[in-house]
Amino acid sequence: GAAGFALGEMYERGMGVAKDLEAAQHWYEAGAKLHDPLSEFRAGSLMTKDQQDLRGLKKAAHLLRASETAGYVPAMHAIGVLLAKHPELAQSPAESTLLLEKAAEAGRWQSSMVLGILARDGMGMPVDTETAYYHFRVAALQGGESAARLLATDLHALSQKLGPTRAGAKDAEASAWYQKHQIALQFLYPKAGQISGFPAYALTMPDENTHTGRLLPAPM
Repeated sequence: GAAGFALGEMYERGMGVAKDLEAAQHWYEAGAKLHDPLSEFRAGSLMTKDQQDLRGLKKAAHLLRASETAGYVPAMHAIGVLLAKHPELAQSPAESTLLLEKAAEAGRWQSSMVLGILARDGMGMPVDTETAYYHFRVAALQGGESAARLLATDLHALSQKLGPTRAGAKDAEASAWYQKHQIALQFLYPKAGQISGFPAYALTMPDENTHTGRLLPAPM
């Protein structure tokens, strides 16, 4: 399965071979058939490029769910976004929000931002200015300077609606949440307690330009 992912990535990025998205999709799907979560994620992600192909989107949702079930955090975000755009593919009305919250708790600032957008625009939920401001503030804390710049306009506009007291309360709430969720994770192992001789529950996101991540110990 991992070999399918590696070949798919080579063809998708043109690494040592001519760039060929069809070949990339073929190898990602080959890896997905062997239950490789990265292959499932990439195969599903490529299928979401055409938002008008409902059949392809259904298959993409299946692949992304499989990757998410294996604990791959980027897949949690991707399936959450897909279901927000296409609620008809969701298994329950709350599925998109729950997956995005799970990804946000694993350090995915983009998931916090999408949660803010959903609350701001009333997508799948009533418009909620306080909740939108809170999620945008969390995203800015998680994503650092670049995320803060991206969200500055929304944060300013929403803070004006809330007023200094309510905005300040949400700032404090977001800071308290962030103190408990500062580590960005790439994998969350769903059955860590069953991994004999491998006491880890998560793999952190790799540092820039590296292909390794720190293992976090499982509670004993």
